[in-house]
Amino acid sequence: MPIQIYWGEDEFLMHRAIGKLLKHILDRDWNCINYSEYSPSAQETIPQAFADVMTLPVRGRRRLSSQSQSALQLN
Repeated sequence: MPIQIYWGEDEFLMHRAIGKLLKHILDRDWNCINYSEYSPSAQETIPQAFADVMTLPVRGRRRLSSQSQSALQLN
């Protein structure tokens, strides 16, 4: 199962790319199940995102997980 990671500092372009992915790779009837978006303030976000990426999609061919870059920044 291929995994694509989009990384960047431009929030506008990231949101635009996520919107295009939602439109083109997910079945709109099932995207509420096959799409996960995580808050950067939650501590368990990264492990949960990896668990979701490894979970098979429901009634579709693909899953999409989105997490704000700010949760991944190093101090």
